Amino acid sequence: MPHEHTPSDQAPVTIAGHFADRRTAELAAQAALSNGFMVQCLDKTVTLRVVQPELTVDAEGLLGAYGPINLPELDAPIRGSGRIQAD
Repeated sequence: MPHEHTPSDQAPVTIAGHFADRRTAELAAQAALSNGFMVQCLDKTVTLRVVQPELTVDAEGLLGAYGPINLPELDAPIRGSGRIQAD
């Protein structure tokens, strides 16, 4: 009998944004935390762990709102559900 995939079968997605300064990284991390993402902020790098794959676009948009230097394609208005707003 084939195994059906459930959301818990999918591995979490990790998205890292590198910022020009520590303050911007901290702001991005605070916004991600307030929107329910698991966040790690080290120096100028913010790493989000996205457990639900359908929230990946929201996580990318959230980081993109703060202008990460390593992800220039994310420097655009937030896409997706529109439920995330930058502080």
